[in-house]
Amino acid sequence: MKIFPALFASLLLCAAQPAIAADCMDLSGTGLKTAGGRLAADFAPASIEGKAALRVTPQRTGTDGLVILPLDGFRDGEIRLKVWSELRPDASLDARGFAGLAFRIKADAKAFDYFYVRPDNARAASQVRRNHSLQYASYPDHPWEVLRKAEPGKYESYADMGLGEWIGIRALVKDGAAQFY
Repeated sequence: MKIFPALFASLLLCAAQPAIAADCMDLSGTGLKTAGGRLAADFAPASIEGKAALRVTPQRTGTDGLVILPLDGFRDGEIRLKVWSELRPDASLDARGFAGLAFRIKADAKAFDYFYVRPDNARAASQVRRNHSLQYASYPDHPWEVLRKAEPGKYESYADMGLGEWIGIRALVKDGAAQFY
């Protein structure tokens, strides 16, 4: 099994200003690319709480942003990353601070699997909202709305986390399955 101690790709959603820790990989921009189109994002090196990071911001408020790291050929293996999420000043009231990763990305970025966290949900007063803190989905055929309706609770869960703190994500990807910790 291949281990990627930093990350493969980062899917950063909606009104978040996320960052990714760069403990094991140079994220200075060399080899990085944005998916473009509705997934276009701006990215730049940053320092957050003394950690080297990559700040990624969707180019338009309310849209998704995807930055792809140069790890061509990834199919199976382990992905580890840390994300930090803050809400943008222009975030809507229902913003959740989405941040996460996409994998098995097709060359044109028109299909991929993804996992993300919703840090603002994790400490909400509503148990239903807390239960939607973690999410797996597959674009374009199985977005979160389809999975939630077809099998409520199967592709999302709870974990304690919050905005403005480092959140560790570990993914084990093998064959047609993925497990997230």
